[in-house]
Order: sequence, then structure tokens, then C-alpha cells
Amino acid sequence: MKPYEQDWSDRFRDLANLFFLTGYIVLMLDHTKMGAAVYLIAECFLVPHSLKCRSWTTLGVSLIFAGASVARLLA
Repeated sequence: MKPYEQDWSDRFRDLANLFFLTGYIVLMLDHTKMGAAVYLIAECFLVPHSLKCRSWTTLGVSLIFAGASVARLLA
């Protein structure tokens, strides 16, 4: 069996996971706008992998949370 080779979208997904964890920690420290900004960055890094895998549900949820992050930043 051929081993799985990561490409750039897989690395973006890994970065998105790191940003999600960082955003969660920032939100827990009660820095709402900074946490929302980090979550928005994470959502942007998750989109290429969702498109590659044709994961439309993940893409839809990402858009919902990205909208919530933008709303929080503009409030």
C-alpha cells in the first residue's frame, strides 16, 4: 500500500487546527475580538482542504462560523 503524502492543503488544515486551538485559548482568556480574529484565520486555512476533499458540510459550517467571527469583529 502506498503511504499517504501530504500536500499544501493538508498542511493548511494542520495550521487551521493550530489556529482553532489558539483561538479557543484566547477566547477562554476573555479576549473576544482577538479570539474571533484567530478563528477567522483558522476558517480561511480550512477552506482549501474542504474544497479538495469536497467536504461541503465542513465548508458550510466554516462559512457560518466565519460569518459569526466577522460579526463579532464588527460589533
